[in-house]
Amino acid sequence: MRSFLLGLTLILWGALAPRQAHAQAQAARPSPPAETPPPAETPKPADTPPELPAEPPPAAPPVVAPAPAPARAEQKWPLVKVMVNNPRAELQVTYAPWNQVLAQQNPDSAAAATSVRWQSACVATCDERKDPDMVYRIGGRGVVASQAFRLPNGDRKVEVKGHVGAKGARIAGMVMTGVGLGNLAIDGLLLASTPSTNTYGNNTQGPDHDLLTIGLVIGGLLTVIGISMPLANGTDVKVE
Repeated sequence: MRSFLLGLTLILWGALAPRQAHAQAQAARPSPPAETPPPAETPKPADTPPELPAEPPPAAPPVVAPAPAPARAEQKWPLVKVMVNNPRAELQVTYAPWNQVLAQQNPDSAAAATSVRWQSACVATCDERKDPDMVYRIGGRGVVASQAFRLPNGDRKVEVKGHVGAKGARIAGMVMTGVGLGNLAIDGLLLASTPSTNTYGNNTQGPDHDLLTIGLVIGGLLTVIGISMPLANGTDVKVE
């Protein structure tokens, strides 16, 4: 009986062993990877028109030669040459009207106190064209200014000639005139108030009449020279 059960057990084990081994082999085998879905197709953009070639830049306008410039107004101005005895003299110009300049030069005019501004136009001998519509004079540093004048119109040569005085000499002459007049006055009074002799013909004490006389002579000379210096150092010009 035992041998019968043992044989039955062996038969069953032999029949089930291959299946169990096959099941274990299937379980140990790796499972195939899951299939990934294919990527979704992106929509194709709408057909764009083909790019056109860039237009060439516009052609530059043709170069036109500039028209000749009109003749300058200066070509119709007079050519001025300053011929004076002082190389520091200048031809000066003002933009003030002619009537105002004349009124400023007249001490009795109500406009005499009106200042007229002068500026240098050129230095002697100048040789430049100047506007005839302006007002001019001869002046400069240390120079006695002349009376105002105007230039003639037209394309022509104009010469400004004359004698130019020095301010320093005029000032020195004024000082000498004052000293001479003072000397004449003092010496004259002393000489007139002091008799040279008394009623008996004797000399009296007082200033020496000879010295007073010499003082009068010196005062007279200083006065004459002082008066002549400003007169000799005036400025007088002519436009030719």
